[in-house]
Amino acid sequence: MVESAPKLLTVDEFITGYGDRDQYELIDGELIKMETTGPHEQVSALIGRKLNVEIDR
Repeated sequence: MVESAPKLLTVDEFITGYGDRDQYELIDGELIKMETTGPHEQVSALIGRKLNVEIDR
């Protein structure tokens, strides 16, 4: 059995199809479904805190 390569997306295709869904990311043209717990959640919380500090400053 021959396995075909997944279709790679362009940035424009990604934004059009998935731009309003924050559970997906585009890495090297490949659509990746992100888990919203664990490391992703910790990183997004840290970034949010840092942005809020800068906004308040």
